[in-house]
Amino acid sequence: MLITLHTQAQQSLDHKVTKPTALSKITNRQDGLIISLTSDGWLELPAGIETHPFSSRGFSFYFMGEKMNSGGVIGLGYGIGMSSQNFSSNGYFDDISDPAKTRMHAINDSIDYSINKLSLNYLDLALEIRLRTHANENHKRFKLSLGAKAGWMFQDHEKYKDDHNKNKSYNLEHLNAFQYGLTGRIGYGKWALNGYYALTGIFEKDKGPDLVPVSVGISFTP
Repeated sequence: MLITLHTQAQQSLDHKVTKPTALSKITNRQDGLIISLTSDGWLELPAGIETHPFSSRGFSFYFMGEKMNSGGVIGLGYGIGMSSQNFSSNGYFDDISDPAKTRMHAINDSIDYSINKLSLNYLDLALEIRLRTHANENHKRFKLSLGAKAGWMFQDHEKYKDDHNKNKSYNLEHLNAFQYGLTGRIGYGKWALNGYYALTGIFEKDKGPDLVPVSVGISFTP
């Protein structure tokens, strides 16, 4: 009887240990969780303004589902996630002197600053067409995804630091509350190169400089 009880208890314990969690169900899918690091920048920069790609580091993660064909080589991916765009530049925004429009000016070359960036944080919906090969002898695949995402900005802030001043401010005027654009990802196994091209500027039309976000980086799928 003791042996029977021990066996039943061990089976119960094993069952609890091996029971899949919600996160493991996602990560066991093909590209179920996508984590990306990017270098962010802008197109259509005003004269005298330049971005700093190596310090413009963005981050995103997406929980994805998919609907593939019977062969598992083509289908749709869909999901939700969060993205953080970070733009480091030699420009600062002025939304005080002219309430009708936010303007961007270059920081004086004589000022030695260590941080000057704008961060935009979004809740996103993503949709993509997925193409991938069958798994090879190493259980890996070549993968290509093309699609789009749309996001709602839930937080923004500017951060500046030099030898004499340190400042962090929120809620820059005239920013677009929504952003959408085209996405792409190509890779092998768990790693991929990714890209994003926004179809909207970060400011409302005619209420700020025409800054169009672009990002390139790497993605990892656990």
